[in-house]
Amino acid sequence: MAVPRAGGVSYPLTKGAASPDGGASTVGTRDEGPVFKTRLRFRPMHPAHPMARALFVVAILLASAPAVVATFHAGAAPGSPVSQPAAGPGRSVEQLGWARSTLAEGAGPSASHPLGGVPSIGTWTNLSSRVGAGPSARFTFMAWDPSDGYVLLYGGLSCSQNCYPRDTWSFENGVWTNLTPSVTGTPPPLGDAGLAYDPSTGKVILFGGDNPSNLYEAQTWAYSAKTWTNLTGATGATPPGRESPTLLTDSTDGEVVLTGGILISGSATDTWVFQHGTWTNKTSTAGVPGHLFYPTGSDDPADHGVLLFGAQSGSAGHSATLVYSSGLWHNLTASLSVPAPDMLFGSAGYLASDRAVVAFGGDIFNSTGSLKFFDATWAFAGGGWSNLTDLVGAPPVADVFMGVTVDPGAGALLVFGGWRLPSAVQLSSTFALSSAALVSATASPTATDAGQAVTLKATWTGGLTPNAVSWDFADGSPNATGTSVTHTYSSAGRFIAAATVTSFAGAVSTGEVTIDVNPALSISPNASAHPTAGTPTSFAVTLVGGTAPFTYAWSFGDASTSSLGNPSHVYASSGTYSVALRVTDGAGANVTKTLAVVVVGPPAAPAASLTSGLGLALLLGLILLVIVVLALVGLLMARKPKGPTTIMAPPAASSTPASDPMPPGPPPSAG
Repeated sequence: MAVPRAGGVSYPLTKGAASPDGGASTVGTRDEGPVFKTRLRFRPMHPAHPMARALFVVAILLASAPAVVATFHAGAAPGSPVSQPAAGPGRSVEQLGWARSTLAEGAGPSASHPLGGVPSIGTWTNLSSRVGAGPSARFTFMAWDPSDGYVLLYGGLSCSQNCYPRDTWSFENGVWTNLTPSVTGTPPPLGDAGLAYDPSTGKVILFGGDNPSNLYEAQTWAYSAKTWTNLTGATGATPPGRESPTLLTDSTDGEVVLTGGILISGSATDTWVFQHGTWTNKTSTAGVPGHLFYPTGSDDPADHGVLLFGAQSGSAGHSATLVYSSGLWHNLTASLSVPAPDMLFGSAGYLASDRAVVAFGGDIFNSTGSLKFFDATWAFAGGGWSNLTDLVGAPPVADVFMGVTVDPGAGALLVFGGWRLPSAVQLSSTFALSSAALVSATASPTATDAGQAVTLKATWTGGLTPNAVSWDFADGSPNATGTSVTHTYSSAGRFIAAATVTSFAGAVSTGEVTIDVNPALSISPNASAHPTAGTPTSFAVTLVGGTAPFTYAWSFGDASTSSLGNPSHVYASSGTYSVALRVTDGAGANVTKTLAVVVVGPPAAPAASLTSGLGLALLLGLILLVIVVLALVGLLMARKPKGPTTIMAPPAASSTPASDPMPPGPPPSAG
């Protein structure tokens, strides 16, 4: 859907009146001040309007210089030192002078006098010579696409390609790639559109812009996995068509927030939210963010929403800072000691590592009331603004309508293209605002032996990818490259290995790790003297070098083992045994040694002697035993009872006379 856009008119005009360039006005009566009138007066009405766009911005300078007064709140102590950055290509003395004047007025720190709490967001680097061929010179729009893992760029305005190229590009690991031949579906040719990632659908959303027919578009497109899908008509109510919409990712609430831009009726002050494929008009409940001239905005998780800031219409020279959070606009302007830059057509992005929104480029009102195309860099962090121009180097010089996004993986703000004004030169340069990586180096193990391999690994956060890693092992050996490397130290000592990480932007940082290298492990096992079967044999080992702790594996040659450092073992029989010892140290080194152990049998028992020693003792014991036995037998015999007397019968008469007759007995005694 497209609607006619404001046709290069000057206020006040009645709807339908002719514009100075012959186009019909569709804008009602309204006076937005001299800057707004000049912006619309020079809106082009023909396909060559990118050049005319340069003219209308130049006209802003002429129209607004006498009418605008900028206000900077003093905050620095009188006499605070201010650094004097050297002039570089494209940085005029006037620009640098004004940057220093804002610092002196308390709008930010200097390199030699930083303010507490100011983020260290890195430095600006022109990557154009490193990225190779990329999109043609143009002003365009970009978004980080986390689902696909790269920065997405679509179309824009480029006079080198019939003004409205319909190409799709990715930027990943320092390389631009034209995805157009492989992309399915293509949005219409658009300039000044909005592009933002939608966390609720995991897709990049494209809305608004102007087309070659001088119409404001109200189409909604979604991009994912090299496919563009037209969601127009399927998103519920649709926001009015507009150019230069402020379309922002709100990662806190998982949505896309739309505000600002130019409607056919003038400056837009409505608020819309795109979530889960549906547009919802929040204007009546969110509050009105106010009339900001082409406001600049960014996702701002640190403040739980999106940040919007810029010069207020109707009161040029007075900026406003707002946060949209949980469905409501919160005006922070009155609470700020340093106001936001009075910026038009600016660019911004959120650096998570610093919890800061970084703003730069576009037009900015200086302290004398003039509107300048100025290469200043500001940051909103910790609830306040700081001018960091002196700290971060030269940003993209005096450019407007740049494609800007943040690569969270690289922790960098990426910028492409834009217009350098007032010379009206279209750009094809690629810039990055990035810091050096924070590097950590590790080794495994950190204590080892000479001759043992050590694995070293570098990890880091930040640094614009791709990053190159170089290792210095501190032992005089050649350096090595790679995130993870292996190195062997040939001698003992303490070495501090260093991993140097060089980002794609050329920022260099180093991480170190200490490695203690011990002499190589050697062992000398031994056994006790005169090993004898049946008796314990003691074993021990002498260690030289190596890295604790140590483990032991003894094999005694008879199928027996031990894991003790100094074991003992009993051999059952004599013989020659091959004993092996394997020692492994804490570095993984292991050494095996063997020794021959000769085991003798037990000695023969000596012959017994009856005159000495055991023989004599046995003899005496035997004699004593015999005596005891005989005594017992005698005792038993003595105590045996007597039996009755047996009368023997006289022998029978013999026929053979006795040779000696018995003499007669004595006569009987007298009565």
